[in-house]
Amino acid sequence: MERFERKEPIIFIFVDGDNLRFIEKSESVTKLSYIKLFKFIIREYFEGKKINISFFFSTAESVKNKNKEGTEKEEDSLRKVDFICNILSEQLEDIRVTYKGFPLSKDSVDVVLSSCIYETLFDYKGKIEKIVLLSGDRDFSRVLRRAKKEGIEVWVISGKESCAGLLEGIANKVLYIEDFVQQSPQLCLSS
Repeated sequence: MERFERKEPIIFIFVDGDNLRFIEKSESVTKLSYIKLFKFIIREYFEGKKINISFFFSTAESVKNKNKEGTEKEEDSLRKVDFICNILSEQLEDIRVTYKGFPLSKDSVDVVLSSCIYETLFDYKGKIEKIVLLSGDRDFSRVLRRAKKEGIEVWVISGKESCAGLLEGIANKVLYIEDFVQQSPQLCLSS
């Protein structure tokens, strides 16, 4: 009789980079180090687990690279974003993390992120331990509700002021970045 090896369940972390930048505007959370933040979350909650991080962000907001006319040069922005993604990927390799970055236009981040979560629910059916969303945006309530309906544990990590009550009601667990920073101030870069 042939034996089948059971695959290790995966924790999927979806990051709304634009929402993180919004959280960084609060007084208690400024200039977050995303690498330190991801490592902190993994160390505190998911040590030893298989993790897949997908980071979605708009290029126009994430890179302030202007030409003489004051407009952004798209190819330079994408090159810098790709460089940032490669650094994050290398930094997170040592802790069993698969990392993907998705530079997008400003208006498409939430739509593409939601679609990616839906695809994950379909593609990894039966292999997902948790879906973790780093965003407080209520636009993700429908897809998170769907994940819970599939029997998947849902966590939301957000800012206290920016987390929609709807998400707090759906999530099995809600964590706040301000609490992380209070516990570990080195998550913020010095000015």
